Amino acid sequence: MQFLKFFLLITMLVTGLPALANEGATSKAEAAKLAQRQVTGRVLKVEAQGNKYRVKILQSSGRVIFIEIQRKTAQHKERGE
Repeated sequence: MQFLKFFLLITMLVTGLPALANEGATSKAEAAKLAQRQVTGRVLKVEAQGNKYRVKILQSSGRVIFIEIQRKTAQHKERGE
């Protein structure tokens, strides 16, 4: 089972994380939460890179992995006065 999880994670990383393609984050905190839904561990760092957030996670095994989360832009409605 552990091998299957590892294989799926590697597949997602290589293919650009299609499982997260529909989910997006509007902030670093939201990106960290989305990444932790996919992988258990402690978030070490979240960086904004272009249209993605790159989340660095330390797993309990000591392995450090990176998860990319699509960035969403916050849409603000203008008020007519």
